Amino acid sequence: MISELQNVRGKSKVTVISSPKVKEMVRSYYNCPRLEGMELEDEGGEGIEMSHWKKRSAVDELMSSDEGIGYYSVLTLAAFEDMGVYKANYSMAEILWWGNNSGCGLLEKKCLTEGITDYPDLFCNKFPDDTYKLCTYDRLSLGSCNVWRYDEPLPEEYQYFANPKLGSAFKFMDICPFVEAYSNTGCKNGDSLVMPGSFIGPKSRCVKG
Repeated sequence: MISELQNVRGKSKVTVISSPKVKEMVRSYYNCPRLEGMELEDEGGEGIEMSHWKKRSAVDELMSSDEGIGYYSVLTLAAFEDMGVYKANYSMAEILWWGNNSGCGLLEKKCLTEGITDYPDLFCNKFPDDTYKLCTYDRLSLGSCNVWRYDEPLPEEYQYFANPKLGSAFKFMDICPFVEAYSNTGCKNGDSLVMPGSFIGPKSRCVKG
């Protein structure tokens, strides 16, 4: 049920759940027929490491390695069914947005190379700027790219820029920079005073112009 894959995104190895139903659902969700399973978290220590989905692979999944409310997706349902004691009703699964139909590259390649990403809706490369707000990946909020500068060069597998000291602060994301939402700029319930010109309501979404 558990397999190790070698040389993934510059890492010597990663661990995946490779049971039949998980493999089927992972290949379908990411639209990548050669995936061997769903990657497990390799950060966080006891209670998180090897017991949650890799946050970088499934940001909004209930069983990813972070606090907060997530979605109960086909990925977790498949893991339960492959235990042999549950029968999953996949019609009840909640929809994920992060990485859906992304193809193989999201899981097999680094998030950025020399500061450029193949997935600009997921990852970013701009230093935070209060005058220029960005859309979060799910288009439900405004935020800023959480790139920052470390004092020392990052490990090679986490180097995404020409400057090896640049990355995000999120180890669960493999230090990949992404747009982090502000607390008061939600499209559904944000503060209009800090979102001039925005229409705020239950059906509002962030658009790139």
